[in-house]
Amino acid sequence: MSIIRDLTEHPDSKRLFKNLSVASALWSLGIIFFCISVFAVNGYQENLADADSIIRAAAKVRSSPGQIMGNREPLSEISEIIDKLGIKQNVTQLGASSSGLVLAVAGIDTDTFASLAEEISHKGLLVKSAELRALSSGGQRKLSVSVSIGGKDDAN
Repeated sequence: MSIIRDLTEHPDSKRLFKNLSVASALWSLGIIFFCISVFAVNGYQENLADADSIIRAAAKVRSSPGQIMGNREPLSEISEIIDKLGIKQNVTQLGASSSGLVLAVAGIDTDTFASLAEEISHKGLLVKSAELRALSSGGQRKLSVSVSIGGKDDAN
């Protein structure tokens, strides 16, 4: 007990206890603000997860055949895309299968492929799977593309 008595009788003891009190108050405030920020971040992450699930659901609804502009069938939408891009001579397969609509195109360049992908996306069609092959022919690089397009029931 003599150490505590010596500390309290020291001339600078009031300043020491004052500094310790201020430091402990600042640490306490820092810990409180840290806890508040952790709870806020967790709340924002939950909100982001909710928003992400809403966006995913909206994408599924948008990609379903019943929600395509004008309620047109995927086959007619793909046929319109083929005519628009002028790749009818490159289509090697177009038809329905158990997995959905199948489109196979051979001998197209990268720009045409980019336009095809953009148009499929723009029409709101759901691409279930795709296979892309790069072929060299006469010093030129051509692409062979096979796409499986699904409907609303296949989106799950």
